[in-house]
Amino acid sequence: MEPVQKKRKYDVTIPQDVATIPQDVATIPQDVATIPRGVATLSVKQPAAALILYRGKNVENRSHGSIFAKNGRIFQNGAQWILIHAGKARQKPEPMLSDAILTTLQFKDTAAAMEGVDQETGAVVGAALISAQQRPEEPCQSIWASDGEYHIIIEDVIAFSTPQAFKGRLGLFPIDWNILSDSIQSELQHVKDAFMNRTFPKPKLVQTSQNE
Repeated sequence: MEPVQKKRKYDVTIPQDVATIPQDVATIPQDVATIPRGVATLSVKQPAAALILYRGKNVENRSHGSIFAKNGRIFQNGAQWILIHAGKARQKPEPMLSDAILTTLQFKDTAAAMEGVDQETGAVVGAALISAQQRPEEPCQSIWASDGEYHIIIEDVIAFSTPQAFKGRLGLFPIDWNILSDSIQSELQHVKDAFMNRTFPKPKLVQTSQNE
């Protein structure tokens, strides 16, 4: 009498058409996996950019909350660095520093506070570490915070020794790390991996007539 072979409990045959994942599902499309991204950059008019980099301005006031999506939810996982671009146009009218700010900075007036401060325009002038974007109704104790506006909170800054000329854009826009000057890349090397990124916009297709 032949011995009875016991079936193993987990012997299951999976059909080949089920076990094999279709290639078009398992493979991430190349155009998705290689979307070009650049260093997030915020354009700030002078003299606000100079006040951020050289005079301790730790809040950038904005009238809207669209700079960082979902009111800055991205900062829930920690602060991130961005580049600061100084726009070609200056603030108009030129802002006058409050008595509280002048007292803190120990200057008699705004002109004295800005004397000798680099206020280059149309250039990437520095970097800032951003930790939050607060709504107008949220309490902000900084003397730089304006009532009724959104407050972008700045924790640290790096002022570039040699700003790099660059044409900016409104809002938060990307700059390719590789086109930054050697001196700027060197000054940012220790925080390079902590930068926020932004996707480059797709190029616009220009329609032409058949006669062209």
